[in-house]
Amino acid sequence: MNLMLRLQRQNRETLAVGYSDKQLTLTSGFATYNVDFDAVDATIGAVRLWVYNYPNNAVVRVDSVELYDTTDQLAAEANAVATTTLSGKVTSLEGTTTAQGQAITSVNAAIAATQAAGPNIVIDAGFEGFANGQVIATGIVGGSLLASGADMQTGVRSARLLRTAAANASNTDAYIGPIIRTTAGRVFYIEVYAKLDAAGASPGTTQFRFGMRTVSSAGVNSWTWAGSSVNISTFVGWTKISGYVTAPANTNTAQLLFSIPGANAVANAAIFLDNVIWQDVTDAYGAKTAADAAATGLSALTTTVTQQGGQITALGQQVNQVGASVAGKADTQVVQTLTAMVKDTMAGGGNLLSNTLFKDGRRGWGWWNSGNGTWNELGLVAGPEWAPPGLAHFGGFAPSNLALNTQFWAGDEQPVPVVAGKRYCFSAYINCHRVGLALLISFRDANGNTVGEQYSGPADATNIRPPITLERLKRLSASMVAPASAVYARVGYYLRGLGLSNNEGNYFWIFQPMLEEMREGQTGPSPYSAGGGETLAGYSLYVTADGLTGGMVTKNDGKVVDMKILANVLQILSPNQPEGIEMRDGYIRVWKGNSQRIIGTGFGGGDLMDYFGPNVGAAAANKMNATMWMDVNGNAYWGGSLSAGIWKNANRTSSTAANPYVEVGPFAAHGKQRVVVASFSTFSPTYTTWYDGRSSSNEPPPPAIASSTVLRLRRNVGAGLELVSQQAFPASAVLVNLTYHDRDAGIRELPNGGWQQEYYFACSGSFTATEPGSTFQNFIYEGAITTQAIPQIVSQTIAVVSTEEP
Repeated sequence: MNLMLRLQRQNRETLAVGYSDKQLTLTSGFATYNVDFDAVDATIGAVRLWVYNYPNNAVVRVDSVELYDTTDQLAAEANAVATTTLSGKVTSLEGTTTAQGQAITSVNAAIAATQAAGPNIVIDAGFEGFANGQVIATGIVGGSLLASGADMQTGVRSARLLRTAAANASNTDAYIGPIIRTTAGRVFYIEVYAKLDAAGASPGTTQFRFGMRTVSSAGVNSWTWAGSSVNISTFVGWTKISGYVTAPANTNTAQLLFSIPGANAVANAAIFLDNVIWQDVTDAYGAKTAADAAATGLSALTTTVTQQGGQITALGQQVNQVGASVAGKADTQVVQTLTAMVKDTMAGGGNLLSNTLFKDGRRGWGWWNSGNGTWNELGLVAGPEWAPPGLAHFGGFAPSNLALNTQFWAGDEQPVPVVAGKRYCFSAYINCHRVGLALLISFRDANGNTVGEQYSGPADATNIRPPITLERLKRLSASMVAPASAVYARVGYYLRGLGLSNNEGNYFWIFQPMLEEMREGQTGPSPYSAGGGETLAGYSLYVTADGLTGGMVTKNDGKVVDMKILANVLQILSPNQPEGIEMRDGYIRVWKGNSQRIIGTGFGGGDLMDYFGPNVGAAAANKMNATMWMDVNGNAYWGGSLSAGIWKNANRTSSTAANPYVEVGPFAAHGKQRVVVASFSTFSPTYTTWYDGRSSSNEPPPPAIASSTVLRLRRNVGAGLELVSQQAFPASAVLVNLTYHDRDAGIRELPNGGWQQEYYFACSGSFTATEPGSTFQNFIYEGAITTQAIPQIVSQTIAVVSTEEP
């Protein structure tokens, strides 16, 4: 009996379909079979696996069919071979260098442990196999889960989870993927991209959550959630949400679950879901932290000093390493690395352009005329194999045939100041397929008018194919003396259609563009120099003893200084003085003489957050010997001196409920005026939104939240509570991080390059009420949040303080 496996491929542009077949001869019992298909090229946008059995009327029982993308695995195997080869070479250098190679091997092993997670249990994670409108999950109460082509994170399909019923006690639960056998204690990772369906009803208080339904051997159901429910109004763009779930006791089977809780739901509110991951990560879960720490103990070392024409570029490094070991007893190692890269201009003017290595994507470069969208946006074209090693594969792509002599221009987006009467040269290495290309230097006057232009000689369809090296590429150049009225220059690329009929599209690549002021007697372009923004300084120090690594890394690229410290204890001490600062074990301690101050996350007796008192160290700090303390439960004590005659009553709570309250009292008034202050603060977790395909010049909109929290203060007057005051305070979105990543950064959420936006929501406020004098003996003040603006709460405080002065 035989099976035939067919891998169907679909072209991303033409949608043409092709396939390749593999044959399997089956045995009579259950067995695992593996089939490898040839790699697909960059023109393929989708694949689908078909399974056929023959001869006719044959019956084959199949337990599981899985299709994996093994690109990363093959790369890892290649890296392992390279590492083995390097290890062999390094060993010949003896002693400490061999020890460093062993450290690299150790870290690689730790990183490999983090990859020990199981495969994605969800077979069609992107719902690409469903037709538009097809039912994905059945038996859903008060809603539906259907495939949709209206809005996708990637591909042509997503899932639309719709709540059709108004708020009630029934949840809209959608179970997807297979039911798997598992056991208690297994850890699962769940990830999904979510986006609000703006075409649905206004979400209001509608929330979303995900997790697993597990069933015991006795048939008892349990529902375990990955974190808290999140208001779907926060998913204004495609947002990745993720979490971990641990299978509870007596678990026998498990299934993935998406849910809209019924209690706060709004009828016809909906969200899109895409690219689901559900993995058993038990083996990798505990290894990740250790691997991350170990990985920081590596640094790549290179040394280069070059002179190119009138430019000197120097990259200098000093690497010092010492090591000592006693077999079976101890092993120590110290590695120090110093890195400095600088450029010195000698006779020439250097490269006047910035971002010429395209490390910042297309920043500073763009289309002047792309033929109304004939060409795609400038960026990384095809794959890295289309660039010389170490350079970005930057250029343009036009999917359609170009008519003969159709013309297009691209180039820099920022004018470069020039001096009239000086000769300037623009040069670049180029490669072009099925299109002609030339370089252009254009001089402009103060009003932006063109006062002189010079083109290089043309290059028609150079068609260089991998392996790509600078030696194989053509270097074009154009030079001209700046006219008398010229104040700035623009440089660009002139593209000309060749009328070639093809089904592969039109490509061009640009490498190492350079605009320079030419020296006297210079007849051609100088060797390339990087230009602005290509400096780097760095320092690293790692100390290892018996497998424990600590140290620091500092990097400065002229834009950002990044410093990381890996240590259990960090101390800053004054020479010959009984004072200092230390950071360790989750707390910061400052001491001088007989006093100390400590701030942390549970030190001393285990529940202190803030301490001031005698200098007895952190372990001996406690509430009994403190002058002042605050604990993790929201309690506080001040043992210092207070102004005599003031009556003060206060209370606070750190409850994360949506509508918390706190009471002060009962207490007796003394006939004087009272000042009562009510205050609160609420914070959400940090969310991450990915904007795939958004260009570096098009920042995403800032995060926003359009709701307010209402704080209410009431007092009792014997029989009940009456309102003193209440106020509404608008919430705000706080941007934590906004970073653009190129497509070659390797971020899974940004396959086409784009923006990473991190933010959280916050709301806080206070008001003061002045109360008239009274001698009432049982005053109670209540502070409460009656309307909550923050959809998901990780930290919250509400407090009421009553002060009566004589």
